[in-house]
Amino acid sequence: MGHRKLTIWKKLGYGIGDISQTTGFTIVSFFFLFYLTDVVGIDPRLAGYVLLFGKVWDAITDPAMGIISDRTASNFGRRRLYMMWGALPYAITFILLWIKPAFITGGLEFIYYTAIFLLHSTALTVVIVPYNALSAELTQDYDERTSLFSYRMVFSILFGLVAAALPPLVKDSQPDRLTGYMLMGLTFSALIFIPMMVTAFTTREKFKAAPNRIRSFRETVSTLWKNVAFRIAALVFLFSWMVLDVVAASMEYYVTYVAQLKPMFPAILGALFISSALCIPLILWLSNTFGKPMTYIIAIAFWMSNLVLLFFIPSKSPGPLFTVAILSGVGVAAIHVIPMALAADVVEVDELITGERREGIYFGILTFMRKVATGVGLFFLGNILAYSGYVANAEQPDSALTAIRIGVSFIPMFLLAVAVWIVSQYPLTQEEHTAMVEELEAGRESSIYV
Repeated sequence: MGHRKLTIWKKLGYGIGDISQTTGFTIVSFFFLFYLTDVVGIDPRLAGYVLLFGKVWDAITDPAMGIISDRTASNFGRRRLYMMWGALPYAITFILLWIKPAFITGGLEFIYYTAIFLLHSTALTVVIVPYNALSAELTQDYDERTSLFSYRMVFSILFGLVAAALPPLVKDSQPDRLTGYMLMGLTFSALIFIPMMVTAFTTREKFKAAPNRIRSFRETVSTLWKNVAFRIAALVFLFSWMVLDVVAASMEYYVTYVAQLKPMFPAILGALFISSALCIPLILWLSNTFGKPMTYIIAIAFWMSNLVLLFFIPSKSPGPLFTVAILSGVGVAAIHVIPMALAADVVEVDELITGERREGIYFGILTFMRKVATGVGLFFLGNILAYSGYVANAEQPDSALTAIRIGVSFIPMFLLAVAVWIVSQYPLTQEEHTAMVEELEAGRESSIYV
C-alpha cells in the first residue's frame, strides 16, 4: 500500500490546504512585527516578547495536539476532524491580530496583543498539526513524498507571494493605518478558512488510531529522542525556516530604509516568489537524482553565495536587488520541499522501533519548531533593531542601517551554514527507506488500515 502512486487530484487536494498555513505564517512573518512597532507603537523589545511568549506556549500545545490527533478515533479519521473544526477559529483569531480596540492604550497594548497572539497560535495548532501529519499517511514512497510536497509547496510559494505582495496594497489603500491593517486581516481571512476545508473534504487517511498501543507522554518523548534521523531532520527544518522568517521580517525594513525602494517592495517579493515556484521542478529533479540531503546542500550553498550580496548593494539600486531576489529562488524552493520531506520519512523509522503510526506527535513537534523559528527569529530581530538605534518612521542612523543589512545577509548565512552541516549527517538513504517500508507492510495487520 505504501508504494501506490497518488493521483494528481489527490496531490492537489492535499496541497491546496497549505494556502491556509502559508497565508497566516507569511503575513505574520512579514508584517506583524512592523505593525506592532510602527503602527501600534509598541517598543521593539516588547514586540519581540509578544512573539516569544507565543512560542513558549506552543512548546506545550503543538506536541500535545500531535498526541491528541494520534489517539483520536472518529468517523472523520484522526486528522480531518480537527482541520474542519479548527479552520474557523484560526481565521477569526487572525483577524483579531490586526484590530486595535480604542480602549487598549499604554501598557495594555502589550498585554492585549500577547493574549491575542496566544489564541491565534492555539487555533493554528489545532489545524496545522493534523494537516502536516496527514502528509505522512497519504504515501510512504520515498520519491512520491517528495512529489507530494512539491505540489504542496507550489501552493505555498505562490500564495506566499500573494500573502506578501498583496497585503501592502490593501493596508495602504486606507488613509488611516489602523483601518488599513484591519481591512487586510478581514480580506485575507478567507484564504485561511476555505482551503483547509477543501483539503478536509478531498483527502482520506490511511491508518486508524490504536489506543491500546499508545505510550505515556514520557515514553513518547523518550522514543522520539532515540530516533536519530528525526533529530537531524527537525533541526534542519528549524534552522531553514528561521532563515526564511528572519529574511522575510527584515525585507520590509531593508527595502524601505536601506535600499530606499519602498514602492518597489511588492515587485521585489514577486520576483522572489515566482522564481521560487519555477525552481520547484528543479528541486524535485535534483532530489530524484542525488537524494534529498545532497539536493539541500547544493541549493543552499548557491543561495548563500547570493545572500552575501545584500550587505553590499548600494541604496537605490533596483537592478542588483532584483537579481538577488530571482537567484534566491533556488534556495527558497529547497527549504520549502526538502526539510519536510526528510521529516516525513522518519515516521517509518519510528514505526519500526515502536510498532505505532505516530505522525501526529512528530509533526506536532515540527509545527512547534516552525513557530519557534518565527518567534525566535523575530525576537532577536526586534532586539537587534532596538539596540542598533532604530527609530520607527524616521531616517535611520548608520548603526541601524548596518544592523538591517546584517539581519538580511550574514545572520541568515550563518544559520544556513549550520543547517547544511546538520543535513550532511542525515543517516537515512532512499534504499534503506524503501527496504524499511517493505518490511513494515509485510508485518502489518490489515486492521490497522482505514
